[in-house]
Amino acid sequence: MTKNILLFIDHLGPGGAQRQITNLAIGLKAEGHSVIVATYHDEQHFKPDLDAHEIPQARLTKAHRFSLGPVWGLLNIIKGKKIDVVISFLETPCFYAELAKLFRPSFFLVVSERFTYTHDRLPWSQWIGQMMHFFADKVTTNSHHQRLKMAHHFPWMEERLCTIYNGYDLQKFKPSGIYVDRHCDVEPVRLLAVSRLLDKKNSLNLAKAFRLCALEKDIEIVIDWVGLVEDHDSLGPLSQETLAFLEENQLSDKFRFLGVQSDIHELMRNYDALVHPSFFEGLPNAICEALACGMPVLASDVGDHSILVDEPHGGFLFDPSGPHEIAEKICAFSKLTCAEKNSIGKRNRDFAEENVSLERLVGNYVDLLTLSPPSS
Repeated sequence: MTKNILLFIDHLGPGGAQRQITNLAIGLKAEGHSVIVATYHDEQHFKPDLDAHEIPQARLTKAHRFSLGPVWGLLNIIKGKKIDVVISFLETPCFYAELAKLFRPSFFLVVSERFTYTHDRLPWSQWIGQMMHFFADKVTTNSHHQRLKMAHHFPWMEERLCTIYNGYDLQKFKPSGIYVDRHCDVEPVRLLAVSRLLDKKNSLNLAKAFRLCALEKDIEIVIDWVGLVEDHDSLGPLSQETLAFLEENQLSDKFRFLGVQSDIHELMRNYDALVHPSFFEGLPNAICEALACGMPVLASDVGDHSILVDEPHGGFLFDPSGPHEIAEKICAFSKLTCAEKNSIGKRNRDFAEENVSLERLVGNYVDLLTLSPPSS
């Protein structure tokens, strides 16, 4: 049965959650549902994608930081468009949607968590935000790790929780036969990191592991880091220390920061593996895209990484707290044969097709819609 669905997020700028909600909107419309996307900030990166599929958008008013304008805007759309289902992404939009549910409880509300707890004891502001999920009909997470943590902290929420992995365009992110086309056993080992340069992404320990590989393990490697790098004063202390460490040890020519790139799917075809050393994660787009491209993955053993990578079948996992184990796993990867790397690549592509396709993302949300009341 078709539904009138409102998808709600803060803006349509270039972010992972924004990309996912855009893909979801397009997929739900393709399933025959009536879809509208509402935002309250004016970034428009994904607007052309929605326009191309004739999906209408609504811009809600938010006059200041603590404005309730988005709540009233939601209520007006829900009433005027006879909305059956609201799906919201990210913490603040979910909070607004749950407030709207207080005033008009007739619609089915699905809120989506896109992060992971970083402390055992939650800050009071985050605790309040989580308690607001009492007013949601379903709460989705994009990692099993976060779902289990939420159920632990809030047992009453367990029946509402479900995990839905992100979805990716597997025709865009696909293998290129990299280990067939190039001499995979010839150094240097080329590793790619994809992330904004933030302290939580653990670039410093990766840089120190890079140096250990050269000094102690006699492995020649090149690491290219792709993603936004703020000006020096805006970087966190660990990120600043990374840049200083590379310069002091004259490593900047082989551990390079390439800035924002628009052709990640093309770049991935030119590297031997993805390295992702974060201290904590929800469901990282970079890893999922690498899996889709049939790349081996070297990643920190946090979050759902053990499911995504499944060492040694999809790559290697390491403790991110220090450089030595990272270096050891890079060394182990460098010793793999071409056949072993090809086997890893095939496993990772198969995993992506089964678990992180756009069709799987949309299908999982369509299944949730069957739980909502029939359209009036």
